[in-house]
Order: sequence, then structure tokens, then C-alpha cells
Amino acid sequence: MNNPKFIVVKYPPGGAGKFLISIIMSSRDVAHYDPDVENDKTPENCIAYIRNSFTPMIKNWMLNEPNDKFTWNTTFYSNKYARGNDLTLDEFVERAKTTCTEHFHNCVSKNKFIPLVWHKVNTAPFFADSKVLFIRVDNSAEKWHHRALWNKLYGTKNGKIHLKINDPEYNLPMKEIMSKFKNPIYSEDTFYTFAKKNIINNEFAIPFSKDKEIVPQPNQKIIKLSDILNSSLFHSLAADIFKFLEIEPADEKVLKFAHAHWCSCHLFKYS
Repeated sequence: MNNPKFIVVKYPPGGAGKFLISIIMSSRDVAHYDPDVENDKTPENCIAYIRNSFTPMIKNWMLNEPNDKFTWNTTFYSNKYARGNDLTLDEFVERAKTTCTEHFHNCVSKNKFIPLVWHKVNTAPFFADSKVLFIRVDNSAEKWHHRALWNKLYGTKNGKIHLKINDPEYNLPMKEIMSKFKNPIYSEDTFYTFAKKNIINNEFAIPFSKDKEIVPQPNQKIIKLSDILNSSLFHSLAADIFKFLEIEPADEKVLKFAHAHWCSCHLFKYS
């Protein structure tokens, strides 16, 4: 087996990381999460995937969004918690032999870059030499991100705060695995208490906030979330990203559709 090549997107939950990945995957140099799209990577198929993955029904966002854990079956590390922080490339390759999907191995054999989600600021040894995109929640995007967190990961149900992030029914590809953890799917907190702890001071978002110092790294590109949201800046940003990653750019039709569609899905407010 060839050693896999990674492109890692570091970002806080709800912070547009999977949108960027959907753009990157439309490059012919990058493995796509959908095997059918990978086998016939036309602009039309990439657009259809993006249309189906990001829904205007924001409360059901998690039911449709791209899922790298399901696609690659990299369950031997966590992209949020400490498990896997010390995983070496050799250890990754060894575990991948028996754990990862056939689609993963096919893409690696074709020397495609494997896109990964990472909700931590640290760099694990197994992707230490990889290109990294780091999405920072700057001041202009902070309120947008708070609303994205609430609408995508949480909500209200049966008169309580619903922790969709823990509910296996909102994580269907990983339902069997998530059901084993039996994490609570409701919170007894008041909205104010819950929002302060889980939205404003979300433990996975704080490291990506405007107040945290980020040490520059030669293989890491820092991207402001507000630039992703800005329709006037996004296309030049996308060009910079493809240049940084040194991969074939996405088709212009894909970029135009993807950004307009994804932004149209985020006309939300606190419910």
C-alpha cells in the first residue's frame, strides 16, 4: 500500500470546513468522498453532490453534510478529542490496512490526496508533512458562527435543548458507533446557560477564535471565516487555496454554484 497523502482542514465545528472540502474534492488531484463522483468527476456531478450535501433545511444539516469518518472509516482516531494525537504515519498505515474502506485504498493507490476533517489546532504526527487549511473565526464572522453552531448542532425538541450532535438519528452514517456511547441528547440547562457554555464558549471553537495566537507554519494557510462568507472575496480566496495546495483548481462553474448555494442555506437566526 502506498503511504496516503493528506490535505487537512482544521476548523471549529460549524465553521465552513466541510464546505471548503467539498470545493477541494472537485479537483482531479483530490479524492472525493463519493465513489461515484470520484469515478466520473465532472462539474455537473460535483455540483449535484454539493446541492445534495448542503440543505436549506438548516435544522437537518447533519443528516446530509459530507462525512469523512464514514467515507474513509478512520475511526481509530478522533478529529475532536485527544485520541489519535500521537498517531504516527506508520501506525496510521498499519491500522488503515484492516479498518479503512475499499474506496480509501483505491484513492490512495491512485495517489490522490485524502481530505480530512480536524477540529483541533494541534498537528498529529501522521499528517505532519501535509498541507493544512486553518479556518479562523475572526471578529466579523463571530456572530455568524454562533448561529451556525446553534442551528446545525443543537436546537429545541420536546421543550428541551436538543443535542443533535449526540443524537445517532442525526448521524445516520455513524449511527451504530454513536449508539454505543449513549451520550445525552437533551440538556436541562436554560437557553442562556447553555448558549454561554456551548455556543459562545464552545470548547472546540475557542482555539480557533480571534483571541487566540496562531503560530505561523510553512505548510499551513490561515483563512478568515469572514472571507469564505464574502461573495466578493471568495473566488480569489479559492484561487489562493488551490495555489497553496498545489493542486488542479476546481471548475469555475463548480465554484460559482457551490458558494451561492452554500451561502443561501445560511439565512438563519436563533430559533
